[in-house]
Amino acid sequence: MTMVTSASRPPKSSGNDNVVRAQAVAKVVGEMKKLTNSCVLLDEWAEFVSLNKYELIAAFKRLTGIPPIAFHNAEKLEIAKRLLVFEQISVTEVCFELGFQSVGSFVSKFTNCVGVSPGGYARVMGSTGFASILVGALQKSNRARNSGSGIRIRFELPVSQRALSLIAAVFPRPFPSGYPAEWRFVPPFCRVTTIGDGLTGYCLAASFPVLPRLAELVNFRPALIGRQALDITDIDIRIELRTPTIFDPPITLAVPALFSRYASHQ
Repeated sequence: MTMVTSASRPPKSSGNDNVVRAQAVAKVVGEMKKLTNSCVLLDEWAEFVSLNKYELIAAFKRLTGIPPIAFHNAEKLEIAKRLLVFEQISVTEVCFELGFQSVGSFVSKFTNCVGVSPGGYARVMGSTGFASILVGALQKSNRARNSGSGIRIRFELPVSQRALSLIAAVFPRPFPSGYPAEWRFVPPFCRVTTIGDGLTGYCLAASFPVLPRLAELVNFRPALIGRQALDITDIDIRIELRTPTIFDPPITLAVPALFSRYASHQ
C-alpha cells in the first residue's frame, strides 16, 4: 500500500464534527482516485483519517449518497477504462492491477456498473470506427420520443452555460449500475425531454460534448451534473445541473456503454 501513512494524518479538530468529517471524506476520495491505492481496505481508509469505519461509512453516505466501498469500486473502474483503452492492458492484468480478487469478480463488477464487459468496452472504444458509432448512437437518441406521454424532464443550467449539450440516463441506484433503463441525448439549447412512464430509480444528467474525442469520453469530466430521484407517480421532474464536487460519485461511468451497446446491434 502506498497511501499516505498514519504519520501524515490530520490532527483531531475541535471544530464542528460535520466539517471535520467532510474534510476526512474529501481526503479519502482524493486518495481513492489514485491507482496506487486500489487495494486499500475500508478499515485502512478509516484509520487513515482517524475515524472508525462506522463513522466513515455514515459520513461518506451523507456526503456522496453511496457507501465508501461502492465509491472506491467506481473510481477503480474509471481507472480500468483508461488502462484498457489507452494502455491496452489485458483484462486479466487490469483486474489484478486494481486489486480485484478474481477475473470473474472484476468482469462482473465492470459489467454491472459500466453496462458492457471490459473486453467489449476495450474493443468498441478502441475501434477505428468509434466516431461513426458515436454519431449513430446520438442520432438514435434524437429519434427517440421527446414529446407526448411519459415523464417530462426539465433541465436547469446556469445562464452562462445554457449552450451545452446534455446526456441523461435512468438507473436503479444514485450512480450508474448496468445499462440504463432509458437514456436521452439533449442537444444544445434544448432544455426539455421525455422518458417513458413508470420508471423508478434515479435520473442522472451531465453536460456532454456533441462530438467528443475518444480521450475526452474515456476520461469524461463533465462541467455540470445533476441527479434526481424518480417515483412511479412522477409526470414532471426538474433537474438542476451544477458544477461537480469531489463528493460526487462518477455518475458518467456508464456513458460509454450507451455507444458500445449501439455498436453491438449494428
